[in-house]
Amino acid sequence: MDKSYSPFPALVTVLAILVLYFSFDLYVTLRQRSVQHSQMDAVAKVLPEAQKINTSMMGLSRDLVALAPHSPGAKKLVDDFKIQAVRQAPPAKK
Repeated sequence: MDKSYSPFPALVTVLAILVLYFSFDLYVTLRQRSVQHSQMDAVAKVLPEAQKINTSMMGLSRDLVALAPHSPGAKKLVDDFKIQAVRQAPPAKK
């Protein structure tokens, strides 16, 4: 008596494993995307404040460099922290 085996159970098992694998992969991807969106929202809240601080520091450093030839205290700060005169910073890319 010849026994014949059907490939159906093996194919169903392979397909079920693939469906489970890709379902889990999709779940992980969507979760990472959610985390990235929340991080971008957090950065968007802080970014204007950081730009304001950066602009203030640029103005302060320009004033110190301009004041350095006339004030020994300003000259010491410029020399100690190696502050250099720079142009206006380019706007941040979005």
